[in-house]
Amino acid sequence: MLLSKFRIDYSDLVIITDVDVPPKSKTKKWFDDLIRPLLQSANNEGPQLTAGELEAF
Repeated sequence: MLLSKFRIDYSDLVIITDVDVPPKSKTKKWFDDLIRPLLQSANNEGPQLTAGELEAF
């Protein structure tokens, strides 16, 4: 396995099996609320996200 080749500990590895399932609306709202303070605006100081960075994510 590639992880063991590079001596990366994978004993706590969690495999996500439902990556094809779209996120629930509750999860989307939670994420939007989480990043809202980081979205770029004239009033923000500190770390910011641009629309391009958000699209790339």
